[in-house]
Amino acid sequence: RFHSCGEGYDALYYAFLSGLTRDIGRTRFCDDTPKHLYYSHDIMGFFPEAKFVACVRDPRDFLASYKHYWKRMTSDNERSRVKGLYHPIVTSLLWRSSANVIQTLLGHPQMLVVLYERLVTAPSEEVERVCHFLGLSYSETLMQVEAHNSSFEPQRASGIYTTSVGRWAAALDPHEVWWSQRINRGNMQAFGYRSEPTKASLVKAVVALLTAPVALINALRVNVSRRGPIVAYARRRLFALLRS
Repeated sequence: RFHSCGEGYDALYYAFLSGLTRDIGRTRFCDDTPKHLYYSHDIMGFFPEAKFVACVRDPRDFLASYKHYWKRMTSDNERSRVKGLYHPIVTSLLWRSSANVIQTLLGHPQMLVVLYERLVTAPSEEVERVCHFLGLSYSETLMQVEAHNSSFEPQRASGIYTTSVGRWAAALDPHEVWWSQRINRGNMQAFGYRSEPTKASLVKAVVALLTAPVALINALRVNVSRRGPIVAYARRRLFALLRS
């Protein structure tokens, strides 16, 4: 399969996933690996017919989910690893880097942007829009969501719910909200999110700033098995972070 597809990176990727797709009797494949966003321009070059759907969420709710995601872990090692990934400044910069990449692709015929808040408040309309973009037929069965990825809802929960929207107001400390809005102000405006007045503790805000470098190093350390080569990882994310 690989040799018949051309023998490049794109050929290897296509041969592997199209092979799996055919083996289970399907006709199209989907890859939802988050870090592929940073390779989107390369992937578009490899596959001009590919379609991208990017889901954008309020950065403050993103922080709230990231902060509490460790609760989903079943082992102490995983809980420790995931806890070590969160820091209000580092996590805000992570959201910003992704948002910057998505903004460079706004209006691109291969890219559709979906706002998380719109998706959960008007799911049928949004999913129908996604289906139209992908050239698929819409069906009400697509509303029957059995799995979820919430940091707060019980594991047995299912369906589409709106309680995750605006949860940041209760789940984040004021200084975390302040840093998130400060770092992501431009991107928030671009995607229609409004900053809220926040009275943050100066001491806590400064402590967060001083501990950010250590938190970044620790996050890179505990996630070493997932991030890949450090130089390439840092280069792509730094380049994305500096985009405006």
